[in-house]
Amino acid sequence: MEVNKIIHHRFYAEDIKICRKEIFRYLGYSDSQNGDKENHSTINEMIEKSISETKKTMQPQSLYEIIKIDSTKSELNTGIIKFANTEIKSFDLGKNLKNCDYLIILASTIGSGIDYLIKKYSKIDSSFASILQATGSMFIESYVNELNFLLKEEIKKDGYKLHPRFSSGYGDLSLTTQNIFFTLLPCCQKIGLTLMDTFTMAPEKSITAFIGLEKEWYKMKKEKILDLIKNQVLFFDGGTGSVLQSMGLQPGELPETWNITNPDKIIKLHQDYFLSGANIIKTNTFGANSKKFDGTNYSLEQIISSALNNAKKARSLVEQSNSEFSNDTHLIALDIGPCGKLIEPLGDISFEEAVKLFSETMEIGLLNGADLILIETMNDCYEAKSAIIAAKETIEKLGNDYDVPIFVTTVYDETGRSLTGTNIETMITILESLGVDALGMNCSLGPIQMKNFIKDFSKNTNLPIIVNPNAGLPRTKDGKTIYDILPEQFSEIVSDFIIEGASIIGGCCGTTPEHIKLLVQKTKEKKLLNKNNLPQSFFEKTNTIKICSNTKIVKIGKDEKPVLIGERINPTGKKRFKQALRENDIQYILQEGIKQEENGANVLDVNVGLPEIDETKMMISVIKELQSVTDLPLQIDTSNPETMEQALRIYNGKALINSVNGKQEVMEQIFPLVKKYGGSVVALTLDENGIPEDCEGRIEIAKKILSTAKKYGIKKEEIIFDPLTMAVSSNDKAGIETLKAVKILSTELNANTILGISNISFGLPQREILTSAFFTMALTNGLTCAIMNPNSTEIMKAYNSFCTLSGKDKNCTDYISFAENIISKQPEILEQNKTNNQNSVTIQNSNSLNSDTIEYAIIKGLKEQTVFKTKELLKTKTEIEIINENLIPALDIVGKGFEQKKIYLPQLLLSAEAVKAGFSILKDNLISSGRTEEIKGEIILATVKGDIHDIGKNIVKVLLENYGFKVYDLGKDVEPEEIVSLCLEKNIKLVGLSALMTTTVPAMEETIKLIKEKCLDCKVCVGGAVLTQEYSDMIGADFYAKDALDTVKFAQKIFVK
Repeated sequence: MEVNKIIHHRFYAEDIKICRKEIFRYLGYSDSQNGDKENHSTINEMIEKSISETKKTMQPQSLYEIIKIDSTKSELNTGIIKFANTEIKSFDLGKNLKNCDYLIILASTIGSGIDYLIKKYSKIDSSFASILQATGSMFIESYVNELNFLLKEEIKKDGYKLHPRFSSGYGDLSLTTQNIFFTLLPCCQKIGLTLMDTFTMAPEKSITAFIGLEKEWYKMKKEKILDLIKNQVLFFDGGTGSVLQSMGLQPGELPETWNITNPDKIIKLHQDYFLSGANIIKTNTFGANSKKFDGTNYSLEQIISSALNNAKKARSLVEQSNSEFSNDTHLIALDIGPCGKLIEPLGDISFEEAVKLFSETMEIGLLNGADLILIETMNDCYEAKSAIIAAKETIEKLGNDYDVPIFVTTVYDETGRSLTGTNIETMITILESLGVDALGMNCSLGPIQMKNFIKDFSKNTNLPIIVNPNAGLPRTKDGKTIYDILPEQFSEIVSDFIIEGASIIGGCCGTTPEHIKLLVQKTKEKKLLNKNNLPQSFFEKTNTIKICSNTKIVKIGKDEKPVLIGERINPTGKKRFKQALRENDIQYILQEGIKQEENGANVLDVNVGLPEIDETKMMISVIKELQSVTDLPLQIDTSNPETMEQALRIYNGKALINSVNGKQEVMEQIFPLVKKYGGSVVALTLDENGIPEDCEGRIEIAKKILSTAKKYGIKKEEIIFDPLTMAVSSNDKAGIETLKAVKILSTELNANTILGISNISFGLPQREILTSAFFTMALTNGLTCAIMNPNSTEIMKAYNSFCTLSGKDKNCTDYISFAENIISKQPEILEQNKTNNQNSVTIQNSNSLNSDTIEYAIIKGLKEQTVFKTKELLKTKTEIEIINENLIPALDIVGKGFEQKKIYLPQLLLSAEAVKAGFSILKDNLISSGRTEEIKGEIILATVKGDIHDIGKNIVKVLLENYGFKVYDLGKDVEPEEIVSLCLEKNIKLVGLSALMTTTVPAMEETIKLIKEKCLDCKVCVGGAVLTQEYSDMIGADFYAKDALDTVKFAQKIFVK
């Protein structure tokens, strides 16, 4: 779309089609009359003659220009239209241009030939002259309509739509405004159009018009929205599902269907939020995905398009009202909730399936006019990543016109961790790296609990922070769900979040338009609306780099301890490792990773490149498996761009990327991947001319890499330079030049540096002596991380000594631990450790456990090793002895670590899967010998009617089965009658019910009531994100399980005597 450029348009007269019926009407004949050709043959002949004559003389042409509208929204509402240093006052035109960013000024004519014909025939045949008059009017209208269609198609490419054309003399727009067209367009010179003293035009068959251009999909560009957030506080709306319940949403009824069945109520809810002062409303699409609506009466497209239409109607009603908020910013967020399943390896949906699921919803939402994407209530950073990738790829597919902001809010428990164990700082590291535009938290907690975590956000990011708490904790009263924080208290607490660093505030479950209304009022009373009145950001920018897995963060920087990157997962010079790659021996690779972790590595380098294997397939497999057994961040090490992309795509966290270099081709391949998938990148100081021998050449390449990275939007702080370690055996000055480069990069460029330190001693005897000395020298010159062998005692001695002597080991704690560890590895001590009672092992000292035991395999989540050890134990023990003396005690150790927050859900589930694999061997052994396994009790699990989220239930199932219980898993969205029927059939003594959404808690209460009525001896255990002990008591449950292990303990109390 070209702005401020005058376009001269010409059209062939023969291509303009007119409707003969319209000419009849123009002449005053009815439809029935103009269709009677026999009675009006003379008129028909005259019309055909007039069309033919007019076409011979007609010269259709136009001038038009697209101009930016300079008026504010409030000025347009009051009829003040400003553009191109011109100002018009017209309420009707202002109304016509409402929501328009641009206007077209248009002047069209079909030429003076028709004027000549009319004048000629008016003297000799006035009837024919009248028909010519009508024909000319129809031709100019048809021509302008044809041009209008072409303009519509052209600006559609840029995401705009045309408003109806508006001409001088219409409504209250004075005819004198005709002179604007002749001032701004060269009408006389180009198309022979003249303005008369009476402000009419010659030729007569001409049209001038203003045509508004409104952004069809979203009113504001992404940059404008983000600029707005920088300058002022914005308000989200509140809850949807909880409010719909009060409007009559039935237990088990899908809230999203109300977009179609009750659109007026949805529009009213959105309208009420806007009229309460909300700037952003969330579409009623929280759970809208193809899996959820597969097999229902409505398609996903119907649900989402209806949701967007309802939101847009609400916005239009508000902006056309006389409300105090009618001129405010009003944005529509496409609301994307969790898909309801954990992603592999913890769940049963693949990463790519999740991306596809989110993409389907997002594409429909963006095509129907969403202003931004809100990915909310995410309790797993891996699922959040899949949704963000889906958003980015959907925008890329649809084009720049759909480049909307991406907001992400995540969910935490009272300890500040997500369901899968990610803390706030780690979550921020991942989300920032993926390039989201705003982030924060919502749901799960009330404002009082959330207040403690806002500083964790504001200290770790300078992105806009979103905080949408629940209205406290839910409880039931008279069969209805209510929340304990009333609007007045909510507004008082949440408005203060702005002082702590929040930029966008609103509500989640239990909040209503009244909550938002008082929140907006309170914010204004405290004068917190304008960010210029607020304290400066709590965020302090440094050159520290953060990389992470999903549960562990590692910081690289001058103020941090140097970071150790284990080099052993790499085939270079390692015969056994090459064999493992060829034989797909993943267990060997995992053991190499675990061993490096135990010996002090902070990060693991992963390189699986061998010519004879599929590197991409192997890299994906190794990353997934490694992330299952260790929480260390990974450095993805490959020169294959395809392998790098696939690895970054499935990596759970923010990876270290090894590597880019100064070659233009390599930078063009790698930097887009860094931008899309996030990560910090190792930059090698070499280019098309190789590795410069001197320090200065390497510094120049580093500067070139920085300059290129900036063009891709990659910050300097995300680049770690490797000035390259060369062997001193081939060049005795190699070490000096490398150390000089490290120092200059550190001091003059203020950059982080990395070296593969073992290269220095290549080709020399007793390499560890030289390598450890070089390592110490490099650290002294500012090296912030090293690729090295953590299994080398000499190198680890150098490292721990440096950290202590340089003041980076408070109270010498790490040095003492390292020294004690060396002593413990002496042969006589090691032998003693092997004979220790392994049941006394805890998570803290599990590293001292003999790695050759089944307990070690279970604690580390090594499934294949657990299977092997189970088979070995069967040679000397019975099945029940293995269960009671090995499997269950090991799982108990993991359980205690989970309770103490020393390990998190991923590790717990992987250990459980390892135990499950061991149980499978024991079960097969029992069956083959004609015996049966011992079952401790039978339990039903179900997600209640209307709820499709079964993550929590599936976790409980895994643990219960591993502890010897038989589980009947009825799945999700289960009718109460189905649960009761199975209870009676199997004489069940314990039922576990799960619910994630507040809208389905009444269904849980209904289910409990029916169980108590029909199954007198049955106990009910409940769990889920929205539940509390108080809530559990109110709905009649026998036990509230805060997590899966709680359920196991309750089951043991009931069944294990």
